[in-house]
Amino acid sequence: MDIRDRLSDMTIEEKASLLCGASSFRTKGVPERGIPGIKMLDGGTGMNFEQLFSDRYSSYAKENGYTSVELLDCSREFFNVSALTEREKELRAYILEDLKALTGYAVISPGCYPPGVLLGATWDPHVVKKTGEALGMEALVYGIDCLLGTPNVNLLREPRNGRFFEGYSEDPFLAASLAGEFASGVEATGVCANVKHFAANNLEINRTVINEHISERALRELYLPAFKACVDKGVSTVMAAYNSVNGKKCVENRKLLREILKEEWGFKGAVVTDWGACTGRTGDAVSAGTDIFMPGPWDSSDISEALREGRLTREELDDAASRVLALTEKCGRKRPCISFEEYMERGDVAAYNAAAEGIVLLKNNGALPVRRGKIVIFSEDSADLLDCGSGSAQVFTDRHYGLDRYLSVSAVNDQAFWEENDATAIVIVSMPSAEGADRKDLEIGEGIRRILDRLIRTRRDNSRIVLVLNVPGPVTLRGYKDAADAVIFTCYPGMMGTRALADIITGKISPSGKLPFTWPVRYEDTPAFLCYPDGDSCTYGEGIFTGYRGYEIRKIRPDFP
Repeated sequence: MDIRDRLSDMTIEEKASLLCGASSFRTKGVPERGIPGIKMLDGGTGMNFEQLFSDRYSSYAKENGYTSVELLDCSREFFNVSALTEREKELRAYILEDLKALTGYAVISPGCYPPGVLLGATWDPHVVKKTGEALGMEALVYGIDCLLGTPNVNLLREPRNGRFFEGYSEDPFLAASLAGEFASGVEATGVCANVKHFAANNLEINRTVINEHISERALRELYLPAFKACVDKGVSTVMAAYNSVNGKKCVENRKLLREILKEEWGFKGAVVTDWGACTGRTGDAVSAGTDIFMPGPWDSSDISEALREGRLTREELDDAASRVLALTEKCGRKRPCISFEEYMERGDVAAYNAAAEGIVLLKNNGALPVRRGKIVIFSEDSADLLDCGSGSAQVFTDRHYGLDRYLSVSAVNDQAFWEENDATAIVIVSMPSAEGADRKDLEIGEGIRRILDRLIRTRRDNSRIVLVLNVPGPVTLRGYKDAADAVIFTCYPGMMGTRALADIITGKISPSGKLPFTWPVRYEDTPAFLCYPDGDSCTYGEGIFTGYRGYEIRKIRPDFP
């Protein structure tokens, strides 16, 4: 039965139900008519176990007396069993067996891939597409129909943005050239890709209520092209953002969703809300162009009521329902299975290539590659890098390796060894960043500053300092840039990031990454500095002069262009 026949056979209530979430990451479908729900999950950098466990195991946990905290602990410490209580270990044992049955693998070992900023730094569509394919392949393994945030293309306008690391570039052409390839890679596996957040969700502060005032020219030239590129590449779903644009919430923004996305660009897929983004009347949002409302359980009654009251037309409801039916049909196609060995190998190769091509050598005064002498690693914690950010992009995995696994290291955090030997100090500057909050400033931590000050003060004539910036975006380097012999930007490089970094340090590969954003000397130099909101309204006063455009027109010299 084709979609038109299905629609003609469905009641208004069934059509309305089709548009709504049943659980945190699954839509309702219409089981009575053999229409299954669609399984969604964030996965732009790998499987999000918090979301997977919450959606798949909440009912089991509740029925068997486990708390939500115990389930959350299982997701976060799944690969660190010693951190779990005895009860949590019992719950983990059940989950492990279920995951084995789900994947068909005797070992559960999800991948962790570089985020948008590092993919943007590759400037390589082929590498980006292969990363998308690897993530789509992983979604197949875990039974996910639609992979959210594949990609996140919000422009890198504001470096304090807590999700800066997820975006691709401050330049709309570069972002559009790469993001569409990422979506295409996911779609090539049979998994439905999802581009987010439409549109202009460029800050985390007050993100659910903020109103972004953007000129038509800036919106068209800067903030929409990457979304259109994904549409042109066949992305299946678009996520409508929390924020408002020019006074209208994105999920209720007819101009964005219906006039531009669906009519002007010819988007044939489905628009899904960000989670809980629809705070008004559901029927009004359907009329504006939203097709799927998440999370569940979502009440569909206002859709039927809107139809009766004339706030929603039958044509608009049928359009939304037909899009969801088409998406459901696409998700139901038979998918190939791959062996565990192939799954691991393809994931490792894609993650390594993305990190190797994306890591940026910002400065080198002959310290790299390291050909002689001893290597000492300094950091606030260990020889590990942060391989991912937090929030939707966070990945918990056992495929996490310290730098000393791939690098011949003589000592870690050993000041005496440093002072007594001609050595290369690899100084890891790690800084977490997360969805839901912006960074307070661009300063590096006081602890790492103390380490750097001590190393600079006690260095020998033939000693070298290599600064590794394991950070979400620009940080203020001040005098440390000049004192360091080499500076490397890794962002959050994923599960193979330490191997790629070690290969760069030792000269096995040449660093190929190029910054996809401008690195300021200080935060006050950034084009959007005076426009950071202090309430629920943000005016994009810099207009089209964001990123490098703003530096050039104001003749401000950055640390790294």
